[in-house]
Amino acid sequence: MKKKVHQTKILATVTPATPRMRGGWPADVPRHSRILSAWHDDILRLDGSPARNEYAIDLSMIPLPGNDDVGGPLAPGQTLAQFPHWMDVAKAYAALTLQEIGGYDPLVVVANGLNHLFRLFAWCVRRRTYHLSSLELEDLASLANELRPEGWFSALGFHERLNNVIDRVQKDRDFGMSLVNLGHGNLAISPARLSDAIGIVISTREYPSYLRPKFARALSLKCRTRQSERDQRWSESSFKTCYIALNRLVRLPVSLDRLNFEPFANSRRHARNSGGKPDQRTVNIPVEELAKILRTALTWVYDRSEGVLALVATCCEAARTAGQRTQSRDEIAKHMQLELQAAYPAIRERYGLPEATLPCSVRGRGSRGVSVVDLVHRLETSVALLVGINLARRKNEILGEDARPYGLYRGCLTLADRYVDAYELDVYIEKTWQDWRAMSTNKLIVDSVRALERLREIMFPDEVMDEPQAKEDRRARKLFIVPSTGFLLGTNDSPSRYAFETHSVSFFQEAGVAAKYRRTHTMRRFFAMAFMYRWDHPALQALSEHLCHLGLEVTRVYVTNDSMRVEVERTAKMLRIRADGLPIEELAEAQVQYRDDQLRAMLTSTAAGGPMTYRVRKWVRRLAPKVQFLTPKLDAMVEVARSTMDKKKYLPISFRHGVCWAPELGTAPRVARCGDGSRLHREKAGIRVCRKCPFHSTSDGFLKNVEADARSLEMRANDSHDQEERRCCEASAKSLWELIASERALMAQQHAPYGDEGRS
Repeated sequence: MKKKVHQTKILATVTPATPRMRGGWPADVPRHSRILSAWHDDILRLDGSPARNEYAIDLSMIPLPGNDDVGGPLAPGQTLAQFPHWMDVAKAYAALTLQEIGGYDPLVVVANGLNHLFRLFAWCVRRRTYHLSSLELEDLASLANELRPEGWFSALGFHERLNNVIDRVQKDRDFGMSLVNLGHGNLAISPARLSDAIGIVISTREYPSYLRPKFARALSLKCRTRQSERDQRWSESSFKTCYIALNRLVRLPVSLDRLNFEPFANSRRHARNSGGKPDQRTVNIPVEELAKILRTALTWVYDRSEGVLALVATCCEAARTAGQRTQSRDEIAKHMQLELQAAYPAIRERYGLPEATLPCSVRGRGSRGVSVVDLVHRLETSVALLVGINLARRKNEILGEDARPYGLYRGCLTLADRYVDAYELDVYIEKTWQDWRAMSTNKLIVDSVRALERLREIMFPDEVMDEPQAKEDRRARKLFIVPSTGFLLGTNDSPSRYAFETHSVSFFQEAGVAAKYRRTHTMRRFFAMAFMYRWDHPALQALSEHLCHLGLEVTRVYVTNDSMRVEVERTAKMLRIRADGLPIEELAEAQVQYRDDQLRAMLTSTAAGGPMTYRVRKWVRRLAPKVQFLTPKLDAMVEVARSTMDKKKYLPISFRHGVCWAPELGTAPRVARCGDGSRLHREKAGIRVCRKCPFHSTSDGFLKNVEADARSLEMRANDSHDQEERRCCEASAKSLWELIASERALMAQQHAPYGDEGRS
């Protein structure tokens, strides 16, 4: 099959000097099998497998800005052809990137890297610097400042260049029409021609929101315009991606023009210091939403999967039978439709498939419900989510979307022990390892994966599964495939691939899950949250190894992140309520009784302390000389304190280190140590935060819990093999011991009004 060639222009920017190497690829220059062009070719050709397309980038035509307006010798209209040594750099850079990238779509990463490379060349031209080797560390530090806040738009003055083009369009309509394409009611601005006009390559996804409307007004065109998502400063991730791309230049062969130093050695730290938008962490999924997902996913895997497989088998058998009699696409489709109509009622009744579904055709066009393909989508979404929840794996490690050479495959499960029904899952680790790894799994994942293996077996009945078969061959037999119409009718050799963003919609709609929780990474977060907070003695090292992190610092965010702790505390309370089986009314009654017990302890015990204890005793001392009580003093004083508590809406919430009395409403959020002026943040509760808060009370019993925490930290420090974790644990333990000593010293100084001393 002849490959299709795409003449593609990728983001660019460039400069001049040094003779180019001719002939084959030099021995010291990296080479990759997906680069199809020779070293001396001006066109960089890339193999787009498995899509079987060839992508070509004409390096000689990449536009560059002039610099005569800043004292340089170059007029506008330059191209990369004037800088042949940088054309060699671009080829070697593409090969090096392909060698280093194991995850994502390699060609996307190459295109993105070349984009940053070409724009670095453009920046050099504007500075009248024509060799990368001439750059100093101070120059790249200056570039980092110029990139703020909109990246290359800021460093290269994109907005000014675009406005100049718009002004020219207003004066010269023919020029403006040469830059646009009109079709389907949209104003499409050619990125290649616009790049030539501004002297720097720009992609359609980077168009500012004002660009198309201004073009439409300047050309007096009445057509719909699309709004871009641009117009925002770079995020920390964008800066990090740029810095990683520029760091790659130091690893080029010394025979080429390259950087002589790594400009952004710690790209993550540089990105955080860039002033970019902080990357929003994946939102924590509430346990209620997770319950909806689990309920629906388990239904599809255990109750409905057999019905889905039976429908697919009916489609495939009907297609094969009809294909033996005729090659007519319409005849095959008609036969499939009749077979489905006959088989569906019994299958639906037996397996409980959605009643609204009547798949009269594979795609469901003209039918009264969803199609067979949609049912397959729901089953595959269920499997993806169950694996994500139970193994904490990333989306692409499960699916292998786009051109990624990994994902679950037929044969990925292997028996771990011949005497025990236990399995291991062969899964690719997209980050850190960038390699395959066998992970222990549970029966739920085994049953889920088996369902998709049977789906593939139905679609490819002649596929042979030999035991000694090479793993590389087995890993190519992906499980997340869909029996598309073209595949069933014999017009397409390969089935469609599952895409989570589009194919999971119907599943989430059926489950009733909110749109913001329809992400697979929330499942990885939930695994970490449950691991760290569900058990009494979780080991951070174990979680880090399971998540395949390179260090504990990356994993520690699951313990320290405030947004996670909010959901954890709420979930923990719900678990306690469900476990105890107590209704809300009984919990409230118990809380009132707990309040009275605490008040008695504050008034009688020398082992009670904390700011709130001091306040209660102060109320009592003020009232005692003025009021004559008919009942015993202690009960009367408790009643006085209780009345004051009710007026201020104080109710106790017990923590491991003490009791919080702060009310949710009123002035408390402004006074409490964990308040921000409008609400409390009890997820920050801890002995360090609460001990000086006016709403906190403690006792010798609570301090013993803190002592236990300190000892636990000391034991963890002794057992840890990580120096940083050991240092943090030792420092935390020392701080807790100091706080305990301080708290006990304050207790000794206070006197209980109705303790032994008060009654003597």
